[in-house]
Amino acid sequence: MNFLQLRYFLKVAELGSISAAAAAIWVSQPAVSRQIRLLEEALGTRLFEREARGVRLTEAGSSVHGRAQQLLRELESIRADIGRTVKSPKGRVVLGIPPSLRRLITVPMLTRVAQTYPDVVVSVIEGTTQRMHEAVGAGHSDISVVSSLDANQAFSERPIVSEQLFLVGSSQARLRSRSEVSVRDLASLPLILTSWPNSLRRIVEGAARRTKRPFAPRFEAEQVPLLLDLVQAGLGYTVLPSCAVQEQLQARQLTASPIRACWIDWVLVRSRERVPTAASQAIMTLLEATFVSAAGSGTWRTARLLPPA
Repeated sequence: MNFLQLRYFLKVAELGSISAAAAAIWVSQPAVSRQIRLLEEALGTRLFEREARGVRLTEAGSSVHGRAQQLLRELESIRADIGRTVKSPKGRVVLGIPPSLRRLITVPMLTRVAQTYPDVVVSVIEGTTQRMHEAVGAGHSDISVVSSLDANQAFSERPIVSEQLFLVGSSQARLRSRSEVSVRDLASLPLILTSWPNSLRRIVEGAARRTKRPFAPRFEAEQVPLLLDLVQAGLGYTVLPSCAVQEQLQARQLTASPIRACWIDWVLVRSRERVPTAASQAIMTLLEATFVSAAGSGTWRTARLLPPA
């Protein structure tokens, strides 16, 4: 039994004729007759008495008639509710995102959420891309932004932006933003890097291995703010995406040079095992739009949009 059969049944009952019902709903008479027969077989009883001038409901048919009307009204109510939910989503969405993207992505995106979806509450958790990856896998976040190194086939993935990594030093280091350095240059510098297995660390070490110039960091830190404080104190250099240091570069607290052929790809991920809510889908769409807007604004100079997977 299905809703199509119930609709045909109600139309035949209303018009008292299978042929009239078929004409009214623009369906062939044999198709209507077949659906009525299947409905009768599913219920194990005849619903209509066939007469010379049409059909009339049996006692069982009369009983089914009222319930069928109620079921279809409920279906229309469900459809209306879903339509309202899609247009005006409500609920809580957990977003996992690295702190390096806070100013370029997180704050602008949440500003748009406040303006567009007043009934959606976004809970933001910040951490390394590996932790954001784990949060999605454990069901602690609905959407996470991770490095492509932390993507997983168990996730639904949307590659979004690739950006160049920078060698970052103190203001006294006088690194130039328009002059690239090579990965080989890093081996001779005192480096302050993110802890293993952070994706930035893996990208840099992988690039160093390819040049056959491995290096050992002078200090390690898990969080970006500590990395930057150590660099500002003149204790060494670090490697970060430009989005993580834009404010400090503009204030001339730090200097930076792009590293040749050294990039990080940002990917939006969510679990394939969880059906996205209207609210999480709305946030996913806004998140994508915020990345696209930031990459095209000119302020995120080395960002390049990636094609969908």
